[in-house]
Amino acid sequence: MISPNPYSFSGNISNSSYASDDASISILEDHGRISLAYENLNSIPRRLADKFAGQTKCLDLSHNDFRNLQFLSFFEDLHTLILDRNVNLDLNSLPYLPSLNILWINNCDISNITDWIHRIERQCPSLEQLACMGNPGIRKVFGHESGATYAARDYILQVLPNLKYLNSECVGRDIGSGSQSRNTVSSSQGQMIDSASNSEKLSTGCKSLTPTLGFRQLFRFKQHKKTLSSIGKSYGNCSSTN
Repeated sequence: MISPNPYSFSGNISNSSYASDDASISILEDHGRISLAYENLNSIPRRLADKFAGQTKCLDLSHNDFRNLQFLSFFEDLHTLILDRNVNLDLNSLPYLPSLNILWINNCDISNITDWIHRIERQCPSLEQLACMGNPGIRKVFGHESGATYAARDYILQVLPNLKYLNSECVGRDIGSGSQSRNTVSSSQGQMIDSASNSEKLSTGCKSLTPTLGFRQLFRFKQHKKTLSSIGKSYGNCSSTN
């Protein structure tokens, strides 16, 4: 959801941290990427959406507590969306995202996985890459047997036939055989994706997903630089003493 207060943050970010920021500092990185991962957020400040939504191509919201996803409708040109480890996502709030090409919903505690797949089919017509590992709905629907992984894979590809990558694997088109030709991208089949360690895989439309300053640190950039400077001076003094 979008917070009605333009300076309001939910989660662990104070109201003052954004209101007092330097206007020249932008959270929008190269290639239109914004990372709000690990910020304990459940809504987006309206001021942020108004200022950056139109320029954002890649949005990383992993490791938060988002539920209502309607705010994503502001991001009309969004190409890549990372929602890993948001465990309370509301399926019916996923808006129409015509430009979305890459979606990660790993480890989101999704039990109604088939409902999600059909919602994605309707709301994300341009999707080519989907990662949905680590959700209990996979085993709940398709079982624990050795062939369950292939059954789930076949089902998803039948509903989303335009996918080129599923769970970091390049998919083939021989659906139903249980042995689709594919090029393994992840180090092992079934490995849970972590948005921090596997971010380099999202190369298309989001050229670099390297670690950056966190949201809070970014809006306290001046204090951060002063702290680093004082530490450097102290270290130099210690070195000269020794």
